[in-house]
Amino acid sequence: MRTALASLLLLASCRWCESKAVSSSFVAQTGLPAELERQLGAPELERQRFSDLCVEAIHAVYPDAGVVTLEPLTFQLSHPDVAMISFDNPWRAKPDARAADVWNQLRKIEAVLASFGQLGTREQVVPLLRGKSTLPDGGTEFAGNGEPWVGDLRLVYMFNRPEVFTPVTDDDLTRLALSRPQLQALALRNLRALASPIEKVQIRNPLEGNITEDRIWMVRIPSAGGYFETSVLLLDEYWAAQEMELGKGLVVATPTRDLLFLTLASNADDVRRLRAIAQDAAANYAHPVSGALLTRINGAWQPF
Repeated sequence: MRTALASLLLLASCRWCESKAVSSSFVAQTGLPAELERQLGAPELERQRFSDLCVEAIHAVYPDAGVVTLEPLTFQLSHPDVAMISFDNPWRAKPDARAADVWNQLRKIEAVLASFGQLGTREQVVPLLRGKSTLPDGGTEFAGNGEPWVGDLRLVYMFNRPEVFTPVTDDDLTRLALSRPQLQALALRNLRALASPIEKVQIRNPLEGNITEDRIWMVRIPSAGGYFETSVLLLDEYWAAQEMELGKGLVVATPTRDLLFLTLASNADDVRRLRAIAQDAAANYAHPVSGALLTRINGAWQPF
């Protein structure tokens, strides 16, 4: 059972169990051979070569594991506790960060395995909005499989552990005596505690941070590590306040888990620019969520 569960958790770049960032002192010494680190950071590295180097990295950490390439960047392991792992997000990283991201992805395996046997608490339950394409198909074992939300987003419920997010399972709901409505209310309450304060910064190029007169904003939670920006869409009171300040016709984009952009439908140029930014970030940046836009009408989000 442990192996089957680990397989599901680690499939799709562990997007079910999302690892947290590690300290810069840890990244400075990845534990990978120096020559392998150098090759992973080569600026002109091609995708297939990067995939081959990831196999070498797996063997460096798990020397006895057999590795079968399912598709470029996704591998099946014969390790007794881990079945599959993907390196899609490290591939999307900047070249000088790839070695650290590969190492973190391998370290994620240990974090996931270490979480087994540790029961999540009510205080750790949080809601995450993620893209449908970044979540594995599944049955009813995970309450975290969640529910369709708006457009191509899904709402999932996770335990916010120190180094990794792990899914709330149906067994967890029984153990914690939570119904689905109670789960949602608890998760939102915990999110509100984490998402304070929420900042809104007006910017020109959200991916580079240049300030301008354009009415495009980045919404962020400075204290939350970049894991909950998309989940801010669940906080109705925040968006009601934005409508009071800016007016109706809010349009948002959530291209990655740590990027949330806002503009107004009344300015077609800003909307066009925001759409281009969202599509570019979702296609090229780590932890993609969605390149689509949403708009708020009568207090509810819907595809724009």
